Amino acid sequence: MLRSWLPSDQWTVRNLAGQVLPVQGVLGSDQLLLDGSALAGGIHVVEVIGKEGWEVGPVVVR
Repeated sequence: MLRSWLPSDQWTVRNLAGQVLPVQGVLGSDQLLLDGSALAGGIHVVEVIGKEGWEVGPVVVR
């Protein structure tokens, strides 16, 4: 993810089937800290939507 994030931005974590997953996290100005303990191992997708646009990136849980 390339832009600075704003506190008003909304984020979600989805599995590869597109289902929203219940993940707790904290969005800071330069990072999103996720509690991945509830996620199964594998690849997931994080979406961040805000005034500056929309971004998608991978989340890998081992």
